[in-house]
Amino acid sequence: MTSTGILFMAVSVGSVTYLFVWCLWKVLSGKKSPDHLAHVEPIEREDLTKR
Repeated sequence: MTSTGILFMAVSVGSVTYLFVWCLWKVLSGKKSPDHLAHVEPIEREDLTKR
């Protein structure tokens, strides 16, 4: 492999790795209040009108 190919591969793999780590960091370090968590739909038939 030529030195240009090695450089191109290193930049490509490094860019994708950086993007992956950055996305993981953003998702896992998100600071959301408990009000923004998903909710469970009512199970009982009487509770269906309380939505």
